[in-house]
Amino acid sequence: MNGGGRIEREMATGNDRTDLAVFWKGQLVPIELKIRYDSYTLSDGLRQLGRYMDKLGQQHGYLMIFEAKPYIH
Repeated sequence: MNGGGRIEREMATGNDRTDLAVFWKGQLVPIELKIRYDSYTLSDGLRQLGRYMDKLGQQHGYLMIFEAKPYIH
């Protein structure tokens, strides 16, 4: 990663694992990735990210939601 940081996949956070964890300039930023399948994706993702942030002692994190739509050429 440019600037001396690093990215870890599936980093353990207690009994769970955050999808991505970015370490940069003394910061740790958890990132949760979701695919939208139903109306619960956002609330479930925010709840999950909140747990990771609490366990890691972080005030900030990111939830990225991708649409599950078929690819059209």
